Amino acid sequence: MLAKMRSQSQEVAWSRFADALESVTGGRPHAGLAVWRMGWELDPQNPAALRKLADASRSTGDVATAEAVAAALCRGTHQSRQ
Repeated sequence: MLAKMRSQSQEVAWSRFADALESVTGGRPHAGLAVWRMGWELDPQNPAALRKLADASRSTGDVATAEAVAAALCRGTHQSRQ
C-alpha cells in the first residue's frame, strides 16, 4: 500500500492515510510515522509533512528518525527519493 502511494506521490492520499492510521490506533502516532516520513521524503519542501513527521517521531520516542531528519535539514542535502 505504501509503495502504491509512493509511486502516486499524492499528498492528499498519504496525508489522509496517515491520519486514518493514527485515528484507528487511538491517536497513537506510531502507525502514521512511516507514512509521514514517506510524505516528507517525497516533498521535502512541505512544512506540514515535516511538522507531522517531527511530531510523530517525538511522540513515539523515535530518536533515530528525529536525528536523521535534523541532520538532513542541517546539511541542507535532503533529496527526494522518488
